Amino acid sequence: MNKEETLAFIDRQIAMELKIIEIVKENVEQLGNAFVKDLLIGISTDSQKHAALLKSLRKAVEGPTPFISEKER
Repeated sequence: MNKEETLAFIDRQIAMELKIIEIVKENVEQLGNAFVKDLLIGISTDSQKHAALLKSLRKAVEGPTPFISEKER
């Protein structure tokens, strides 16, 4: 997978995570079952973290910045 394909893949994954967050946000209040509601909220929270990590990964793939700088080692 070349750089452009990798970036496109990451973008699709970010979009998928954001879609999960949106779907849960739109539908969770309608649920009566507290367990299912909390489970979906947990999944949505994980998707928020995944999206943030993917955005950081995208920046790392895009640019010349190292994952860890010399100063941070």
